[in-house]
Amino acid sequence: MGWSEDQLRYTYKVGELKAIATWYVFVYGTRYEPPLFEISNLYRVAEFKADFDMALTYIGKGYWEGLGSIRFKDYRHFGKAQRIVIADIIGITEYELGAYGFYQIPQLRGKAYSWMMNYLNGRVDVQS
Repeated sequence: MGWSEDQLRYTYKVGELKAIATWYVFVYGTRYEPPLFEISNLYRVAEFKADFDMALTYIGKGYWEGLGSIRFKDYRHFGKAQRIVIADIIGITEYELGAYGFYQIPQLRGKAYSWMMNYLNGRVDVQS
C-alpha cells in the first residue's frame, strides 16, 4: 500500500491484496503463525483487514464477515470472483478449483483482485 501525499490516503496494489489473502488465515484466522512481514502498528493491521473485507464483499453477492470455515464448499453462496479470492485465503489449488467447475482461473483471479483494488482506490467503474 502506497501512501499518496497529494490525496492523503493509501493506494492499494493487486500484489498487496494477494499478500493479504495469502496471510489472512495466519494473521486474522484461527491459526497464528508469524508472517514473513511485520506490521508493528495494530491499528494498521485492523485497517488492512477492514479494507480487504469490504472489498471482498463488494465484488460479489455474498457478505464476507471474515474466515468462518476452511472448507471451500461452505462458501458456495458467494460469487465466483469472491470464491477465487477465498480459495487463495484458505489455500485451494488451481487443480482443486477446476474440480469445482472453475476455468480460466488466472484471468478470473486477476479480475477479482483488480476489482478489489479499484474499489479500495475509489474508482467508480470497479467491475469493468
